[in-house]
Amino acid sequence: MIPIQTFDGCLNLKEITLPEKIDSIGSFAFEDCSSLVSVSIPEGVTSIEYGAFRGCTSLASVSIPEGVTSIEHCTFEGCTSLASVSIPDGVTSIGERVFLGCNSLEKLHIKSENPPVTGSWFKEDCENCTLYIPQGCKTTYINAGEPWTLFKDIIEE
Repeated sequence: MIPIQTFDGCLNLKEITLPEKIDSIGSFAFEDCSSLVSVSIPEGVTSIEYGAFRGCTSLASVSIPEGVTSIEHCTFEGCTSLASVSIPDGVTSIGERVFLGCNSLEKLHIKSENPPVTGSWFKEDCENCTLYIPQGCKTTYINAGEPWTLFKDIIEE
């Protein structure tokens, strides 16, 4: 585990490859690492806790590995450069305000055929974002209502 607030406020941290042995990223582990551009999250991670990357204003893209089942509240809140996020099939819930203030977000790839359970996490920032989902799932996402119906476009891939 990367413990709570391990790298909190490390202003000069630009990139990090996390070791294969970790299973979770603790709350606020990388909060306000404003120079962090790149992070490699290993396959063994099963949880990304509250606010783990909040305020990482230089982070441009994130690929969440298979094995993660939930993304907790405020995980990427305030990541103003975040343009692309990939979420694996196993994620069943996305917490409140996960992408709040991510006004550069253009692409959200969700590999699940069923929409993850969400709170009011994305309403303000999804208007300019395209949602990419598995082939044949568009009706399922639309029928699930907000926030899925608020995206600029929904593309099946």
